[in-house]
Amino acid sequence: MSISRSIGIACLSVMLTVEASSQVDRAQTLPAPQRVYLASRIYSAVEQYFAGWTPELRKQVDETYQQYLTNVLGSDQRRAFDMASIRLLATLHSGHTDFRDSWLDDSDGMPLGFDARDLDGKWTVTTSGVPGISQGDVVETIDGKPIQQFFDNARRYMADSSARAQETDLFSTGYLFPRKFVVGLSGNSSVTVDRAQHSSAGPGEPGVTGRWIQDRAIAYIKIPAFDGVTYQAKAIDLVHEFKSASVLIIDLRGNPGGRGDPPRELQMALMNTPYRSWIETDPTMIGRLSTMGYLQASVSSGALWVHPEGRPEGGIFRGRLLLLVDRVCASYCEDFLMPFKTSGRGTLIGETTAGTYAQTVSLDLGDGMSVLIAATVERFPDGSDFEGVGIKPDFPVSSTPVEVGNGTDSCMRKALQLAGASE
Repeated sequence: MSISRSIGIACLSVMLTVEASSQVDRAQTLPAPQRVYLASRIYSAVEQYFAGWTPELRKQVDETYQQYLTNVLGSDQRRAFDMASIRLLATLHSGHTDFRDSWLDDSDGMPLGFDARDLDGKWTVTTSGVPGISQGDVVETIDGKPIQQFFDNARRYMADSSARAQETDLFSTGYLFPRKFVVGLSGNSSVTVDRAQHSSAGPGEPGVTGRWIQDRAIAYIKIPAFDGVTYQAKAIDLVHEFKSASVLIIDLRGNPGGRGDPPRELQMALMNTPYRSWIETDPTMIGRLSTMGYLQASVSSGALWVHPEGRPEGGIFRGRLLLLVDRVCASYCEDFLMPFKTSGRGTLIGETTAGTYAQTVSLDLGDGMSVLIAATVERFPDGSDFEGVGIKPDFPVSSTPVEVGNGTDSCMRKALQLAGASE
């Protein structure tokens, strides 16, 4: 190889390296005009589409927005912009309103490898794939800070509509934690967690499953999510398979909802009585009313009656229905569940659900960024509040840290007791 060719290749290599480096730098920073543009679009979209305005909330958001602009203009770092935007929308305390950036998910969204929740005042590990951290362990500190102090600092960036929902989501929101941190456990033990060692994808979803607990008498269906038509189709197939059962247990624990169409056909397959829908309020901006001091006009649907008997899938299963629920059940999960609770068609066992469901508007900001906005307020058919409240079970059952550590399923045990069976 000639000297000139060697020099040419070396120069090309340097140019490619510099170009790649500059691309990385551009991905991690945002120029001031772009930050101002994005900030204005976010605020405008929230003001136009968000359904949950009150005079107090509007004042709070306006004050937060001023600080938000100061933060956005003070740094060109993309992560700083993302976190400031997340914090701004968290002020709305709506489980269906948040800022998203695929760059943040890719660069700092690695999971922790374990999950924990506040049970009886103790942050208890519910699942773990981290050596040294076991199910049932109690988390006391993160990097030497008391866990409650860590949570109080982190919740400023959490859009959930209640403190309990924020507690539930804390350990599943990776970017709120350092990439490497020390978990202090009860008993004076500690474990170093390196999030870089865990895949963002996580384990594969097992999908919808079902089985006979007691042949031709008691059946069980587990629905981990309502994420697409395949989940609903599989669940309906199982309802057909178990339609002769006297008792059907539907396990919705850990079901966060999903994407796509709501599970109406499955709902109909299990319903044998008329029920009322949500009361849904949709805001409408009217300039003349705004000048008269009104925040916005609104259109409300009222609680409409739904008759399953007139639907193709109506009333496939007509036996006794037991529904297992927990604090993770949200969105489409709660939309599915509500009629069974309010009509008395099903018996709910477990924990109060998350308390967040709304029709949404999604605004694409470009470059992997988007804003999701709750464009409706949903209320129970009797007009009572739902957001931040949730759906209460008929038989409250909560696991203790000891039961979690032992693997005891007290919720399932209660369901079997009500069904007249034994484990």
